[in-house]
Amino acid sequence: MKTLLITLSIVLLAAVSANAQTWHTANQVTLAWSAVAPIQPTDVITYQVYIKDSVSGTPTAYGAPIAGTQQLVQFTAEGRFYLCVETLRLPQGESTPIPSERIACSDVATDTQSGIPFGLRYFAPPASVGGLRLAP
Repeated sequence: MKTLLITLSIVLLAAVSANAQTWHTANQVTLAWSAVAPIQPTDVITYQVYIKDSVSGTPTAYGAPIAGTQQLVQFTAEGRFYLCVETLRLPQGESTPIPSERIACSDVATDTQSGIPFGLRYFAPPASVGGLRLAP
């Protein structure tokens, strides 16, 4: 029985470690990612950043597509969020970009540079106190 409990504890600990995730608290962050090489030399590659609510899991586009590989993301609503990026390829002579087959998100270990999923938390700061005085 003791061996069974030890084995079960090790399995549970491994499962929890495998699902480890880092949460960062901030009102803004700069998200960076690795560039994607064009398929043809004349392709234009841009990126669309998304904010994905940790509750609904629905990604919402943040700003317009950009050519760079980093973007400042500012939070205006409280909550827990993941950040995602989609690659957009615009072949020469086309007017509609072709999106990557999937959106890379910070809650997917294989999409992060460190292999550790991460998310962001934003909470509005409370008001500062006033009326400072010496108590009688």
